[in-house]
Amino acid sequence: AVVSTQSTGRTYWRSLRDDRQRELSGKKYNHRRMIIRREIMKRKLKSRQKAISLVNWGSEMKQLFGETLTLDYMSSEEEDNTVESREGPRARVVRRLPLGAKRTRAGDAMLKSNV
Repeated sequence: AVVSTQSTGRTYWRSLRDDRQRELSGKKYNHRRMIIRREIMKRKLKSRQKAISLVNWGSEMKQLFGETLTLDYMSSEEEDNTVESREGPRARVVRRLPLGAKRTRAGDAMLKSNV
């Protein structure tokens, strides 16, 4: 894919402007954390989709699991910032999955049983 220099430059300058605004409003740190969390979720999703494609299932079964393998149905681990101590493992808070979670859990159980 060919990316124009003009659009690349525009994106770069816009990100600098937005970064300054976030710094002034005090939202820069939270924005960075959100971006990092989103990238972790994308990597997890890509890994899970690759695993599904490598499993010896029919196309119907792969399609069924493919429908639930989206960012909307993935749980997210979040750090608990109330813990002041930096020693030992950090506490994690795991949010509940939205609707469709039963389908996802059933799929996870099926994957684990076929391994």
